[in-house]
Amino acid sequence: MNASCLRLIGSVSELSRPGLYADQRERVTVFVQGAEPLYAELRIQNEHGWRVGQRVVITIDLAEASVGLDAAA
Repeated sequence: MNASCLRLIGSVSELSRPGLYADQRERVTVFVQGAEPLYAELRIQNEHGWRVGQRVVITIDLAEASVGLDAAA
């Protein structure tokens, strides 16, 4: 295991309509297995055409100190 990287298994639990967001893009909600209940869901843009029930791998990497929070958007 790499000390600067964490991989978790998740599954797509919900699709959100594009009209709900200012950028008009569809979002997926990913349920992360093993996470605490308040942190078990991530909502991200559905750039890959994921569907409800698909299993995904969530990778969390250590960011460079010079990278701003909006760089991941």
